[in-house]
Amino acid sequence: MQRDLNLMRKILIKIADSQNEPPLYAKNFYELSDNKLNVDYQLRLLSEAGYIESEDTACLGDNHPYGKYDVYWLTPLGNDYLSAIRNDTVWKKVLSRIVSSGGDLTLDMIKELAKTILLSQIKFPLP
Repeated sequence: MQRDLNLMRKILIKIADSQNEPPLYAKNFYELSDNKLNVDYQLRLLSEAGYIESEDTACLGDNHPYGKYDVYWLTPLGNDYLSAIRNDTVWKKVLSRIVSSGGDLTLDMIKELAKTILLSQIKFPLP
């Protein structure tokens, strides 16, 4: 299983936009992908990266090899990352740069790239 940057972004947006009381259950994210295990894996990665506050509620014998996460909220780190990548135009540019660089970037590198793109779009005169 690999990181799915688009799915991770969709998950973060869903958490940020949720009007429901926490927690959001793993099943609340299954609509974002046709692969439930991939959703479980991306939730695990986001949790381990410190982007979401969550709890693994899988029990031994459950069919959730990557865990079954109840998500409470975005952490400050998760909010910062989402703020950098949330804009669709910025996100498309980030993905384009990742492809043109021929590789995979860390989440921190993606955030820095998105911040650079955002800052380049801000056009105001400096004193």
